[in-house]
Amino acid sequence: MRPVASAAATILLLTGCTSATEPIYRVGKDPVIFVHHFEGGMDMKITGTLTYSQTGKCLFLTHVQGGTENTTPLIWPAGTRPFLRSGKRGVRVPGRGPIMEGDRVEGGGGGVGFFSLSGGAAPPGCLSAEKSAPVAITQSN
Repeated sequence: MRPVASAAATILLLTGCTSATEPIYRVGKDPVIFVHHFEGGMDMKITGTLTYSQTGKCLFLTHVQGGTENTTPLIWPAGTRPFLRSGKRGVRVPGRGPIMEGDRVEGGGGGVGFFSLSGGAAPPGCLSAEKSAPVAITQSN
């Protein structure tokens, strides 16, 4: 017997980061992105390259830390929308414009620990333990 998945999933990530009282929303199908309604308070520098994974059809931040390449799930500001252009996936960030796979991502934000996910479960591999803990972008440069 298979368990029935609910429309809202709760995800616990073991990090030393912030807990979100507002849910994280899943948006789009290919690419799938996650958006938040957080307001400020996060000042971690975020830099890397936007990458796409066919496995879950999700966008990630790829960056080097301590000589090791890491793949980190991103949670975008409210109003961010996924899109496809000329076979490449990307996001349109309010006040920033498009960021396509392969583009450099720079901004501020912070790690997110415990949160609830609305809009359907995360596709396999998008927020899973084999990735670094998700990072919420609160400002994009």
